[in-house]
Amino acid sequence: RTITSVSRDPVTLDVLIARLEGLGPDLQQSTESPSFDTIRRELSNLFVVRRESAPSPQPLRRMERARLFLESGRYEAAIEEVQNLPGAGNAERWVSDVRRYAAVQRALDLIETSAILEPQLLRDGAGIPIGGGIEPDEP
Repeated sequence: RTITSVSRDPVTLDVLIARLEGLGPDLQQSTESPSFDTIRRELSNLFVVRRESAPSPQPLRRMERARLFLESGRYEAAIEEVQNLPGAGNAERWVSDVRRYAAVQRALDLIETSAILEPQLLRDGAGIPIGGGIEPDEP
């Protein structure tokens, strides 16, 4: 069901990466009006003490990490990086599409694993068994 529903409105990794890059300027700037929470967050970012090995919280670095995570199949990590950007509200559709893409990848992996582990149980659309491998040559 997952695969067929996404096939009606397909999304590819290339499209997700291109859209992420296109969203870059909108994600690096917040669209919310100044509030006490916004001012407090900005003040807390004036001086940041972090370990040298800790990932940078700068929007540009977060964007780079999000792209790398996306390319390497770490979809939730990519979403998390994008959601921690100041303009994360501008990426709601992108996040939704990444989650749909990840669900399709999981479904395809499940089908592939099932086909490899249980080839004798494979059937075509009409329910007819499909050969479970290469037929042995007859002498």
